[in-house]
Amino acid sequence: PSSQRARIRDTARIILSNPDMLHVGILPQHPRWAAFFAGLRVVVIDEMHVYRGVFGSHVANVLRRLRRICRFYGSAPQFILASATIANPGELAARLVEAPVTVIGPEQDGAPAGARHVLFYNPPLVDPALGIRRSSSLEAADLAAHLLRHDVQTILFARARLTAELMLTDLRERVGAGGRRQEAGGKGQEAGGRGQETGDRGQEARGKGQEAGGKGQIIANHKYPIPNTQYPLPTTQSIRGYRGGYLPAERRAIEAGLRDGSVRGVVATNALELGVDIGQLDAAVLAGYPGTIASAWQQMGRAGRRQGSAVAVLVAAADALDQYI
Repeated sequence: PSSQRARIRDTARIILSNPDMLHVGILPQHPRWAAFFAGLRVVVIDEMHVYRGVFGSHVANVLRRLRRICRFYGSAPQFILASATIANPGELAARLVEAPVTVIGPEQDGAPAGARHVLFYNPPLVDPALGIRRSSSLEAADLAAHLLRHDVQTILFARARLTAELMLTDLRERVGAGGRRQEAGGKGQEAGGRGQETGDRGQEARGKGQEAGGKGQIIANHKYPIPNTQYPLPTTQSIRGYRGGYLPAERRAIEAGLRDGSVRGVVATNALELGVDIGQLDAAVLAGYPGTIASAWQQMGRAGRRQGSAVAVLVAAADALDQYI
């Protein structure tokens, strides 16, 4: 709030901000921040890999202005830049701050990290003649349901908000039904005009189209067998969605549930890709390539952040870029 900004300028020892606020609200008003800039010792830039391309060039210009103003007030702050998902951190950091940098690599990194198995999965061909493959969203939901039924805490990444909501509904139905008949109120769902067979490992769904009322349905296309384990099946309330647009209190509750284990599965957009501590997850499933290598590594890195082995699976979509990857 504007009423608190004067107190922040005069008394704050640590300020959490972003490049936009630095550009618009702080640097143009630097005389008001004179005491702060004169005593500034450390500037920390987290998730450095985000500042690339045109956006990165804009941020580099903001940092040039910051260093110039610091020199004007007699300070020379140390810059600390952090990233876990870039192959050339030294080069990018040097370009951002225009100064020599020292890279502290994985060999000096004291952060705990367990083994992570990275898998690339291409859905099966539905029409070999046309090269059409099964939906990456359906395949990813199948895999996530299989992991959840084995009590593997899982995050499922979707590329769009609408896709995330649809996959959340689908995943809850798959896990809640457990491959068995479930009662469906309202109109039910269509199980197909002629039914379909998924082979020896799957299940068979037959029907005559859409059924209305409480006749229920057989959840089909469970490629993975229903496990007979000591783990209770997750409830639908332990599988949550996470995307932009949720209220802050709801998002904090989901994050806390992921950390304490009460939330066993989450279907998320890239809103959970950066800057949120959700603790240690066992598996990450990506429904399609997220568009950049940095985003892919960031999403895969949500699994196995501290200790114990984990798995990250990229399920390819049918488009040319995913097939190239």
